[in-house]
Amino acid sequence: MKILNSSSSLHTRTVCFFILFVIALFSIPPPVSAEQTWNAQSSGTANELKAVSFTSDGLNGWVVGFGGTILVTIDGGETWKTQPSGTSSNLNAVSFASDGRHGWTVGFGGTILTTNNGGQAWSAQSSGTSNELNDVSFTSDGLNGWAVGFGGTILSTNDGGQTWNAQSSCTANELNAVSFTLDGLNGWAVGFDGTILATNDGGQTWNAQSSVTSNELNAVSFTPDGRHGWAVGFDGTILATNDGGQTWDAQSSGTSNELNAVSFTPDSRNGWAVGFSGTILTTNDGGQTWNVQSSCTTNELNDLNFTPDSHNGWIVGFDGLILNK
Repeated sequence: MKILNSSSSLHTRTVCFFILFVIALFSIPPPVSAEQTWNAQSSGTANELKAVSFTSDGLNGWVVGFGGTILVTIDGGETWKTQPSGTSSNLNAVSFASDGRHGWTVGFGGTILTTNNGGQAWSAQSSGTSNELNDVSFTSDGLNGWAVGFGGTILSTNDGGQTWNAQSSCTANELNAVSFTLDGLNGWAVGFDGTILATNDGGQTWNAQSSVTSNELNAVSFTPDGRHGWAVGFDGTILATNDGGQTWDAQSSGTSNELNAVSFTPDSRNGWAVGFSGTILTTNDGGQTWNVQSSCTTNELNDLNFTPDSHNGWIVGFDGLILNK
């Protein structure tokens, strides 16, 4: 009986130990993922950086900023080099075609620069305006593009920027950002006083959408389906739509810091927003919940860009800051 009891007791203890081990194993917090880790890259400049654009492979990228700054990398940002822009004007935005050779950057005084060799040489295009331009967006073919800025300015081109033409926005509000679907027909522009404009004919006509806010909106991002979109701005504002902007609803950001940029993966679930005081927010449920990520900086963050698979991302900001995950 004693042997039986001892064996039974040993068996019981072994089972209990195994159960406790399994519980402990699954109770261990997961390691910090790459998504939660942002590391500084050496930009080689102290100028404020305003915008970043990468090709889908995550290797070739460009950053633009104050003082005519243009930086380029061909190794995912391990090394950044200066490209001569030929201007001292502040540059606010940059957009590249899918070939990684044809690109555009816009900025103060109606500045538009273009390259057809990956930025080895940049040349000026005539914008026809002296208004500051805040954003530029091109379709992947590098032919159809739009630029927006002060005074409700919207410019468009269908020949890669050889000619730029004004489109009627029907607003004098400053426009800060523009986003188009791949077909070049459906687009949105956002700006001062909660302005959201939409077009379904490539900008021949722009119509106001109800944004449910009077806060200034700094950025807009749509998924390729043209239905799921987000806009961010002053006082931590995040707006979302799942019907192409017919209705916009506020999402809870959990911050009052101004947000300058937003980006989502094509699946419309994984997204990021960045802004003042080093703020980085992330979501994996389409923005139903937003969570804070550590940036390890209090610098203002101005723009971000992710590869379509969401595995690689870059953020740029004040004092030459470039972060990578």
